Amino acid sequence: MLVDLRSSLPLLLEQLNSPKYPQAARRLASAFNVVSNYIGYLLRSMDEASSSFALSPDHLLKLRCSISETMSLAVEFLRDRYDASVAGALGLHPDARAGTAETSVGTHLTLTWDSKDRTTVGSDPLILAGIQTLAIWLREDDNELLRKEAAGLSDMFIDLYRRSGAPDQGLDFRRPVLVALEGITVEKKGIESFLANDGWRALTDDVVSILQTAGDKLEAERGVEIIRVLLHVVESERPGPREEWMDVVTRVAAWYFVPPEGGEVGVVEEFQVAVLQLLTALLAGTHPGVRKRYVHSTSAVLGIAGLLKRRILGGRGDKDLLESVEDVLVTLGGLR
Repeated sequence: MLVDLRSSLPLLLEQLNSPKYPQAARRLASAFNVVSNYIGYLLRSMDEASSSFALSPDHLLKLRCSISETMSLAVEFLRDRYDASVAGALGLHPDARAGTAETSVGTHLTLTWDSKDRTTVGSDPLILAGIQTLAIWLREDDNELLRKEAAGLSDMFIDLYRRSGAPDQGLDFRRPVLVALEGITVEKKGIESFLANDGWRALTDDVVSILQTAGDKLEAERGVEIIRVLLHVVESERPGPREEWMDVVTRVAAWYFVPPEGGEVGVVEEFQVAVLQLLTALLAGTHPGVRKRYVHSTSAVLGIAGLLKRRILGGRGDKDLLESVEDVLVTLGGLR
């Protein structure tokens, strides 16, 4: 399957409007799905001391090289496929778009070149399968070169993330994109590309939106993954967080938090504590002069943290979660 992917991907774009494309796309999407599941199985097997899985170091190295080569070609394909979809031609910058045209089926860009059957990049299962597999490999394999290559896809990742969840968007790319961002933001180039493509705004907008969906466990699980990416970006910035990032402090401080009565403490509370940890990292790391402008927001966040602590105690939450919210209270209390 890896050989099939490597031999097929470079020739696939020219078949986009041929009758062969749907069948080829299904075959390659299935191959990507099998590879991603095998990577997961491989990682689990290597982590389990009692596992009966046996693969020699030599074979593991060959397998790693083969997968990395395939993922590198996947990066090239995704880059070209996305450029063709949104910019009109391979490598054509989005600023070169001529404009829009009104048709009987709606408005479209006049320079786009995409599938004639309207299988756009955002609704193509092959793109989703490719990103899922690439994302897992980027996160799990310590391949600096591949991560730098994939950093060039940040504009595509952020655009697909923003589009996901919309009524007219058939596929949801948010979870795979977050996994991919975990991988590429390990490198400085990845963080720069993430920020240059407005990734901070896209993810913080989603965090604030998830806070309003109180009690939704699936949304909260995605929220925890978002905070993991954002916290790493904040901790990597020197000499401290950028001032424009502080907007999220004000937005969360305005959140009307009403703790539920009773019930077990779970992933929803874990997400809420993670959000407070992000705000704490921002406030503690910023310049004291900037921090003074957020003294009222800091007090509001402390109030939310106090209510959340009471909720965790009342729901008999685990010690780690309780310690985390107590750390937030102590740190923010010392900043006022």
